[in-house]
Amino acid sequence: MSKYEIMVIIDGRLKESDATPVITELKNILKSAKDLNVDSKMGLRDLAYPIKKINRGYYYILTFSNDEPSEIKEFRRVASIKKEVLRQLIINLEKDYGYKATINPKKVAKSEFRKEKYRKAKENFLAEQEKIKREKDTTPVKLTDV
Repeated sequence: MSKYEIMVIIDGRLKESDATPVITELKNILKSAKDLNVDSKMGLRDLAYPIKKINRGYYYILTFSNDEPSEIKEFRRVASIKKEVLRQLIINLEKDYGYKATINPKKVAKSEFRKEKYRKAKENFLAEQEKIKREKDTTPVKLTDV
């Protein structure tokens, strides 16, 4: 199950009571998301640069786990249609190469290959460490070494 983080910036000219239903509607798109958490601690902030001639925006961060890339695609589509949403950024927090890697067969195969290669290297490393540890444990200790 992939972990995602989405940052959404909503138009700062709206009141906070008008911005909350927008984020609630976007949140409802993620039906099969597990551990969905909406963080609005950032609140209303000045933007680093104007977006659509707007200088302030409400920042919301959604964190969740999901197996359905279609829901994330739908989220992106709806967020780009809504006038109130200035920007959205979807980040896959997993080790693979993001949202596109879950739908591109070539990238999925490459990710699986790298995962298997990493697993084998890790096993070899741990086996070598265990071998070195056993050799050190069986070496007799002389009284002059102390």
